[in-house]
Amino acid sequence: MKKRNCISWTLYATIALLLFAPSTFAQNQFKVESPPEYCYDPAQPLPLSDFVTLASDDNIVLDGLQIVVSNNYDPDMDSLRFETIDEINDWNYNHNLGILNLQGEATMAIYKQALSQIFFVTTSRLRPAAVKEITVSLSNADYYPLTGHFYQFFSDPGVPWNNARTLAESKSLFGLQGYLTTITTTGENQFILDRVSGTAWIGASDAANDGDWRWVSGPEALENNGTGLRLNDGFRNWENGEPNDCCSNQTHEEDYAHMMDWSSPPGKWNDLPNEGGSGQYAATGYIVEYGGRADDPNVVVDIITTTLLDPAQSTEITGPISVCPNVENIEYAVDQLEGYSYLWSVEGGVIASGQGTASISVNWGVTNPLSRVRVELNSGIICTDVLELPVIINAQLMPTLPMGPDVICFDQLPNVQTYSTSNSNGSTYDWHITNGQILNGNGTNIVEVLWDGPGTGELYFIESTTTSTDICDGTSPTLLVDLREEITYDVVITNVSCFGGSDGVIEIINISGKEPYNVSWFSRGLGVVNGNSLSGLPIGSYVVTVDADGCSVMQTITIAQPEELQGTVQTIDALCFGEASGIANAAITGGTGAYTYRWNGGNPTVQSTVNNLPAGNHSVVVTDENDCSLELEFTVGEPPLLVIDEVISTLVTCPEGSDGTLEALVSGGTTPYTFSWESSTSIDALATGFAKGTYEVTVTDANGCIATNSQEVEEATPKILFPTAFSPNGDGMNDTFGPSTFCPFQFTMTVYDRWGLPIFHTNDTAEQWDGTIDGSPAPMGNYTYAAAWVIVVNDVTISDEKRDGFRLIR
Repeated sequence: MKKRNCISWTLYATIALLLFAPSTFAQNQFKVESPPEYCYDPAQPLPLSDFVTLASDDNIVLDGLQIVVSNNYDPDMDSLRFETIDEINDWNYNHNLGILNLQGEATMAIYKQALSQIFFVTTSRLRPAAVKEITVSLSNADYYPLTGHFYQFFSDPGVPWNNARTLAESKSLFGLQGYLTTITTTGENQFILDRVSGTAWIGASDAANDGDWRWVSGPEALENNGTGLRLNDGFRNWENGEPNDCCSNQTHEEDYAHMMDWSSPPGKWNDLPNEGGSGQYAATGYIVEYGGRADDPNVVVDIITTTLLDPAQSTEITGPISVCPNVENIEYAVDQLEGYSYLWSVEGGVIASGQGTASISVNWGVTNPLSRVRVELNSGIICTDVLELPVIINAQLMPTLPMGPDVICFDQLPNVQTYSTSNSNGSTYDWHITNGQILNGNGTNIVEVLWDGPGTGELYFIESTTTSTDICDGTSPTLLVDLREEITYDVVITNVSCFGGSDGVIEIINISGKEPYNVSWFSRGLGVVNGNSLSGLPIGSYVVTVDADGCSVMQTITIAQPEELQGTVQTIDALCFGEASGIANAAITGGTGAYTYRWNGGNPTVQSTVNNLPAGNHSVVVTDENDCSLELEFTVGEPPLLVIDEVISTLVTCPEGSDGTLEALVSGGTTPYTFSWESSTSIDALATGFAKGTYEVTVTDANGCIATNSQEVEEATPKILFPTAFSPNGDGMNDTFGPSTFCPFQFTMTVYDRWGLPIFHTNDTAEQWDGTIDGSPAPMGNYTYAAAWVIVVNDVTISDEKRDGFRLIR
């Protein structure tokens, strides 16, 4: 198995500094050093340069610096802080993972300077949470100490599995050949998951033997005579129901594994075909692992170092510093510290019990002004401390000042306060108070006190001790207690002017209480502090703390904002094409106060409606009383142009007639249309009763838009034809002989019998020969006619005559 711990590792938080070296890495060109353990003060920001040394030439160029806080990292308590320098401006910090990246080519001297500006900060004070392990790695990849390997995620959307394996094996890191990652523990799976995105290929496959999943990359691929380590023989993290070789009817079966950061829970594995899947199953990249091969160079010695941060613990010896001679079983103690050992020593007395624990009992000897209690503390890692407490052995006791709060803030005055002194075995304590009451404990070393009200309180005690050889007593110094007046102040709030803005202001004025005053803000990094005001605020809740010489009051203040200025513009299109008759009305909500409107960049007005707009794109800027503005764009439409596309006319049947027609063909505008014809009362598209001439038509649409056109009406030229025979038999067909037209015009016609004698004459086209002679039917046979006419049509005179024969048939 390749997975082994190559360096010491504990369950403590890890901070990994990753220095991005150039690709032309030479052995021992870079080296990082740090002590195995380091004692630090968790109450202070810790510069990493205090214990980490970049032991390389200042002129070597690096690509970057990475610091990773891992393992026991708690984002609620731990953080990394970087005070930037001008030479490095490309950096980012992932607070959730505790990873700080500084990137960009710079000399080692610059990165040494950057290292001095990187601080580890924690609110953890007590062990074991405050114990941190720091791993420093000169690498551009993420180092996982539990395997001693490095990992990189390469984004390559759509890359096939076979290509990903080839690409992984083409990469190297400090001489370590890369391979598609193999995952054999839960911890390694989580470590990789934190660094991938989407659907990432890993080095497992069952392509050689369907259903027999094995690791086929890296050191695991060499196991079992080169067939690879079976997943069933170790850690596996398949999604429920996977691998399922889904959809066997597809072209390629699902023979390759990938990790999903979107599964539930994240980090599950699934099988896919070589080309990957679609949607969220489409490959986003692959994970390369370095380390674990038999022929890998031993570079970890130079590029990895580990330091365990041991938090120094703050404590002190408690117990009486003035005791009676020969008094016994006097207790002295320090805080119980997790993992610490205690070695006590006493001058002027002997330890009766408790050696090796956090408290001891001492039997003091004869009078001695230079007695003392001493303890050596050892954390078991590296932190040590030596504490001493001087003790005076004398019949005249010298009690210390009572311990307890010497300032009582106004809001704490109703509360019972506790005061004490170190307890000496066999002593009694007589407490005295002014401006307050002793509620409980008089005669003991601990009393409960209720102060009367604002002003000054006084408290002291008389200690008395009786031993087998001595009677001792003494009066403590008087503790003066400052009983504070109430802190008052006024809050001036200026809410946000415009929705989504950040010009809110909170100002604290008229503070009363004991000076000096201090105003502090919790604003989530928002706003600008200027004295007692916080400005530049968006909507939200902010906490102000007003401190008056150590007493404070806290208040949550809310900055509001007006409703969002929103609106729509309702339009009425222009009535006629090209006409400025459109109307727009702005319907506005939100904001503050009355609105003004600037239509199309014109002068401000209070009118929310504008008239006489032409068709096209328009805008209005609405401004409220806080100068918040909203720009709305809108479009005014118009109907198509009203057009009389054509006026169709028909000919007047006969010259000087009046049966011509006109029909208007109209498009555009707004229906229905009405028509007005010259010389006609018709209001329809088709009008009749027109004589020869030119006539105008006016069309009016539903919106009153008007279009005009005109058309000429012409006369038809009558066709004058004569039949070659006729049959006057009363059947209604061919019963008369005459011209083919009945139009009136100048006309004469004479019919002759076979001997040339005239038998019928007319001057009227409507009067034709009915086949009779003097009222009697004419005999069958041939006849002749002679006709002449003059026609004036469309102001043109047409004259003609014709002589021909025809036959009468009975």
